[in-house]
Amino acid sequence: MRNDHKVTKYEFQKNITAFCPLGNKGYLANIEAVVLPSDEIADFLDIDKAISELEGKSLTGEAMADAVYQILKEAYQTDKIRVSVDGVSNAHLPVIIYKEGF
Repeated sequence: MRNDHKVTKYEFQKNITAFCPLGNKGYLANIEAVVLPSDEIADFLDIDKAISELEGKSLTGEAMADAVYQILKEAYQTDKIRVSVDGVSNAHLPVIIYKEGF
């Protein structure tokens, strides 16, 4: 879709559970993302569906951040994206992982 309204910023939040192959345990991924769109915008339903498909997957926090980044990059056709994954697990200390293209 065209960004006819010239929206300058989107922020997304989603929580999903995943399995960390390094810690061999499940974790809660509190995902936050910021997108500075260009001329194209995406359908929120499509983004939600794509991110939801990561539910239960075997992904490190770093791989989760990259997967969400790639979903948003493809949807918005921009690299002006920042994704953070706040990985909550009893296997290690709290950690927030960032991938950004700003």
